[in-house]
Amino acid sequence: MVLTVIGVVLAIAAPSVPRSSAADDAARALGRVLESAREHAALRAVNVAVEIEPGSARYRMVRIDPGGADSLLVEGSLASPRVHLEDGDSGSVGGAGVLRIRFSPLGRADGGPVEVQDGRGDRRIVRVDPWSGRSDVEVP
Repeated sequence: MVLTVIGVVLAIAAPSVPRSSAADDAARALGRVLESAREHAALRAVNVAVEIEPGSARYRMVRIDPGGADSLLVEGSLASPRVHLEDGDSGSVGGAGVLRIRFSPLGRADGGPVEVQDGRGDRRIVRVDPWSGRSDVEVP
């Protein structure tokens, strides 16, 4: 009887663990990709960009060569149903609707923000600080 009461009390008092959404997972994955690009730029003293195809959630990390022939470093997918630009930000869109976030060897960045939305309508916004290059995920 005592064990039953303790079990019921623990079940009621136990904190619920919130489930992460596909938007959370994709936003965190994008944050890791951006951090990797920032580190690559700083450690190798080169300019690096992350290019995101909004409709497909695919990305490429490239080394920006001054001569114009970018070198592919990594490519992959954020595994999110949909990734698109935050409304009103068209200044960082490259050719063919590709979002490009650039990182300099000194840690600065330009581009973004990126809005990540899953099939349920959950949204997250990934912003990159222009001075430090660090990314942050926000819930709108």
